[in-house]
Formats: sequence, structure tokens, C-alpha cells
Amino acid sequence: MLGRTGIINTLLQDVGLISAPIDWLLFSDFAVIVGLVASYLPFATFPLILAMQRVDPIVLAAARDLGAGFWTVLRTVLLPFTLSGVFAGFLFVFVMVAGSSTEVQMLGGAGASVISVMINDVMRVANYPLAFAISTIVLVIIFGLVLIGNWTVWRACSRIGNNDDP
Repeated sequence: MLGRTGIINTLLQDVGLISAPIDWLLFSDFAVIVGLVASYLPFATFPLILAMQRVDPIVLAAARDLGAGFWTVLRTVLLPFTLSGVFAGFLFVFVMVAGSSTEVQMLGGAGASVISVMINDVMRVANYPLAFAISTIVLVIIFGLVLIGNWTVWRACSRIGNNDDP
């Protein structure tokens, strides 16, 4: 799709926007981002959609009836109610991207590197203590993000139920 004879280059040449294939579409950071977004977008959207389905439409209608505009409803009503879905989607994607190396190696070429590729390379040269240290740091970061997100969602949910807060 992103190669010299892929769909995008062929379409751009047929339309006449370019005369020669674009080389930077494949084996670049752009290709890695497109590949990761295409692979992991459902894992971010499904928790968000499920969280948005739990929001009662009457609450949104009441906010609009009280004079709140789109951005105010989004910021003060919809975002606090769907924060758990936003965090779940972020966490799913972050954990999977932290462990994915195939997309990066295939779409980014030999020069592309992420933490999982670095761990694979360190394991390949049999430096197991360094690979363990890097993996432990990644796990601590992921665990810290889970704790921070859990605390944030808990705070947001407690603020929703608290009528004393302005």
C-alpha cells in the first residue's frame, strides 16, 4: 500500500499529482505511524464507544437546555463520564505498542527502533541482565501509568457524585 508500486503511489500518479513514486512513504517514521494507527485504532475506540454508550442522553440534553455549548458539554459532562473509557483505550494501545516490534521493523526499515526492538536486539546478543533491566523499567512505567490513571478516574468519578463541588 505504501510501497513504490502501492495503491497510494499508483493513485497519485494516475491523478497526475506526482510524476515519480514517493519514496518516503515506506521505511519511514510516517509508515510506522500509519501502520500502528491502523493496527491499534480499534483497541482505542472500542472502550471509548462503550463508555460513551453508558452516558445517559438525558444528561447531555439537560446540559444543552441549561445553555451549555458543545465544548462546555464535552469538557464538563461527556469527558468526566467517559474518562474511564479514554484511559482504558490509552492503556490498551500503550501496552500493545510498547511490546510491538513487527510493525516498526517492517514499516520503518533497519534504522527504526523502539523499546521492544531494543530489548530484542539486546536479547539477540545474549545480554540478559540488560534486557531484564530494560524490561523492568518498561513494566514499572506501565504500572505507574496504571496507578496514575486509576487515581485520575477515581477522582473524576468521585467529583461527578459530589454535589458540593462547584
